[in-house]
Amino acid sequence: MRDLVFNLHMILSDTIKMKEFQEDPEMLIDLMYRIAKGYQNSPDLRLTWLQSMAAKHSEVSRAAFLSFSVRNCTIVCQLKKYQF
Repeated sequence: MRDLVFNLHMILSDTIKMKEFQEDPEMLIDLMYRIAKGYQNSPDLRLTWLQSMAAKHSEVSRAAFLSFSVRNCTIVCQLKKYQF
């Protein structure tokens, strides 16, 4: 229970910090990644954050990081497929 509360607290505080770092794409993407990691047990939410992160990489023209984000999305989709 304690881990769940800690994880939720980290996700919420990182989400709040995103507003503060709107003009800093590197920090914003880092926060998105931390939030996505926080949703490791919720593939749909993790995928949503990874897709947002990929879109941000595309927006700031970082092709290598974009491909890494897309790869992570693919892995999450594959894992979701085998959970059922």
